[in-house]
Amino acid sequence: IYLVITLSLVFGGGYFLAFTKSGNDFLLPFINSYLKKKIKVADIKLDSFRLTPKHIMTKANINSMADVDIDGDFDVIKKSFSLTYMIDAKKIETKEFKFNEKVYIKGVAVGNIKKAKIFGLGKVANSKVEFKLDLENKKPKNITAKIDKASLKKLLLLAGQKPYADGIVTLVANIPSLDKQSLKGSAILDIKKGYTNS
Repeated sequence: IYLVITLSLVFGGGYFLAFTKSGNDFLLPFINSYLKKKIKVADIKLDSFRLTPKHIMTKANINSMADVDIDGDFDVIKKSFSLTYMIDAKKIETKEFKFNEKVYIKGVAVGNIKKAKIFGLGKVANSKVEFKLDLENKKPKNITAKIDKASLKKLLLLAGQKPYADGIVTLVANIPSLDKQSLKGSAILDIKKGYTNS
């Protein structure tokens, strides 16, 4: 009887914390504290968090600059997901560089913890961006991307480089592998009205 009661309390309490609104609200400060300790490169704070055995919804803020929304199906047992996501940043600023331009991306992520497909489209510094990639064991591969009519200067700043050149850029990239030992791919880069900054 004691064993049954103990197991009931453990599983019941675990279910309450993990899969109910009140439990999620109770866990939220602990999750934020955990993220602060574990992730040093960025300040990530969850504003809201809802999890059921089949669904997840969360709103987060990164470095007080970017809002990230995730919503969709999430199977806790199978660790599989079909999610929509949205990234809305007024600017991106780190110790290395400042990018004072709006970034807006929305897309879909489908798969599981080991293997997933990610699609996205949106605008970066008023230029159209679309991409897709496979994520296997946390490593990206089979990347295709297109950036249409972007400012080369702004792209350099976004990449953490000095703005040594400017122009209107259209880039189409196909990169099957990012592995340092077998890096391969192709890119077509078209620059109009280009010039370098002496």
